[in-house]
Amino acid sequence: MKIVYLVSLLFQNQNMLDFKQYCCSPFFKVFILLLYLSTISSAFSQTDSLATKSYEELTKLYKANLGKEKETAKIYITKAHQVALQENNEKEIAKSLYGIAYCNFLLNNGIKALEDIEEVIVLFEAATVKNNAMLFQSYNLKGALFTKIGQDSEAINSYIKAKEYAKKAKNPKNEITAATNIALIKKEHKDCLLYTSPSPRD
Repeated sequence: MKIVYLVSLLFQNQNMLDFKQYCCSPFFKVFILLLYLSTISSAFSQTDSLATKSYEELTKLYKANLGKEKETAKIYITKAHQVALQENNEKEIAKSLYGIAYCNFLLNNGIKALEDIEEVIVLFEAATVKNNAMLFQSYNLKGALFTKIGQDSEAINSYIKAKEYAKKAKNPKNEITAATNIALIKKEHKDCLLYTSPSPRD
């Protein structure tokens, strides 16, 4: 019997006016049990379906959900990270961990995101052939995280590194992005200084 049908039956029963009596009724208890079992079954079903997917399939699902369902996107990229770890693929381990950090950033889990991005940078920096594009993204995200928590000097340092890697990647657009982020922080400090400085005396 489907849960939706059970809900309709609940509302059709006009004799159950006493809420306390209704909640204690065997019918209500059976309904709650079925609802719980349905939820558990759905969770296990999702887990089983993810277990059969490849890293590529999981990252595609992550990208498809990132703009609309951030929590769902995080589930996919976390599973992709697990697959990368199982396959001992260093490049995919770093990339998927970046995805987890980015999801945490979007979900306002700043501390966890910062921990993850630090590890991502270590992994990319240690690679024999450096991925300059991903290092730009990683340092840029690190800068955004520091900006969000008000640690502007650390943010500027991160954006400077991001700009360096954008230059190495020969990506002028990303260079401009990093430079703009630096300029915005400096402008904010300048405006704040002007605002708080006492007026000169006559």
